[in-house]
Amino acid sequence: MHDFRPRPPTLAGRARRPYGTIGRGAPRSRWYGWYWFAAAGVVAVLFVAALAAFRPGQPGVAGVTAIIHDSAPAAAPIATTAVIGHSLEGRPIEATSIGAGATLVLIGGLHAGPEAVSVDVVDDLREDYVSGDRELLGGVELVFIPAANPDGLAAGTRVNAAGVDLNRNWPTGDWSAEAIHTGEVVSGGTAPLSEPETRALHDYLVDLRPALVLSVHGFGGVVDDNEVGRASELAARWAEAAGFEHIEEWTEYEISGQLIDALAGEGIPAADIELAEGDTRPTATAREALEAVLEALAAR
Repeated sequence: MHDFRPRPPTLAGRARRPYGTIGRGAPRSRWYGWYWFAAAGVVAVLFVAALAAFRPGQPGVAGVTAIIHDSAPAAAPIATTAVIGHSLEGRPIEATSIGAGATLVLIGGLHAGPEAVSVDVVDDLREDYVSGDRELLGGVELVFIPAANPDGLAAGTRVNAAGVDLNRNWPTGDWSAEAIHTGEVVSGGTAPLSEPETRALHDYLVDLRPALVLSVHGFGGVVDDNEVGRASELAARWAEAAGFEHIEEWTEYEISGQLIDALAGEGIPAADIELAEGDTRPTATAREALEAVLEALAAR
């Protein structure tokens, strides 16, 4: 019987490819061998160069990684924002805190309307530290309350929605329902802390018991403190850095029921910061002054 199974070709019967072909007859370049030789040469040169570059004392892969890590922008620090109360019209009063240690509270906008720049200054300072643009010294906590009178800010008025001056509504021995501001009679409220804004601030600050409270106003270019603890020392620091006058007592007109006097009764150091009229860079001025105060606060 005939065997139809295919048989492998013998060496003699196998078709020979023409010299210089690859696979199914594709032409092989006569430079084919030189390509591999050149590639091997390049690899060898790079290897020798790498050995020469990594001499003792120079960073290896780990060192280069560390350099890249160190040069990367620092992550923004963790900040927390809490609603500490609401205005008469229901707007939130927010406090943003960052850091840990001796606490400094910055309050803006207790007087809104013509003094609304205080809101911008405190909010700009808040953004400096929350974004990581400025590094907070260790051992210090910053708390920012940019808009303490949100209804007045929305309406463009110095007073709150009830027409009460929120810096004449604090529990002090001289509180009066009829108070004075720049020679004009203003409302001090129906009683100390009659307004939701001042109640919220009072309760928050008394519970927090900060190392210093700074309330930002306009526009006298002066700093006035309540002489509690380190208030005078730190107020003098701000005044010197900002180019303001540090006064012992406000004498332009009689002030009753004000925040820093109420905090004196609670044993909390505090000062009023009166921004300078005509200062075209109030945030820059406040930025330098705040740094000076923080350095002193962190040093002890």
